[in-house]
Amino acid sequence: MAPTELRIDRAQLAMAAIGVSAIYAACWIALAVHRAMLPIELAITAGLAVALVVASLIDLASLRLPDWLTLPLIPAGWLAGVALQGADTLPRLILGAAGGYLLLAGVAALYRVGRGREGLGLGDAKLYAAAGAWVGPEGLAPVLLAACLLALATLAGATWLTGKRVGPATRLPFGPAIAIGFWVVWLMHGSAGS
Repeated sequence: MAPTELRIDRAQLAMAAIGVSAIYAACWIALAVHRAMLPIELAITAGLAVALVVASLIDLASLRLPDWLTLPLIPAGWLAGVALQGADTLPRLILGAAGGYLLLAGVAALYRVGRGREGLGLGDAKLYAAAGAWVGPEGLAPVLLAACLLALATLAGATWLTGKRVGPATRLPFGPAIAIGFWVVWLMHGSAGS
């Protein structure tokens, strides 16, 4: 039996693009007003939002997160941390990136060994590493918690809306959930937990 895939078509992708972009923009505007963000922080946060929206939409359409998008987010996070918090924060952000990658890559390897099939792509691990590069190691747990809760809610919603059974073989793009968790933690705490 082939695994179920929760993938969306072009019309759904267009609607998702509008909805996701609107959510990101509304959060960004609300936070900018609330925290009186500096222009550099506004620009950095807007750039991050664009990258996360694009990553989410690509993953929704293809169940893949491309390296050309996820990998540059890692040094971009380090640069953002240095620009906003100073060079002293760089070692923690490097540790966050390494920890994020190793955690999800390790989970993927354990799942592959235990179940005999892929369960988590390395694109997800790279996006999680990028999250660590932006929010530091202390931000990784909240990002992952939010991502897991969103993924579970998505599965429940997909089951309810489509009437299709989902199970252990159901393929769900996890990148959008990581991206939203990453975005929320970044907005709440900024670079390196500031």
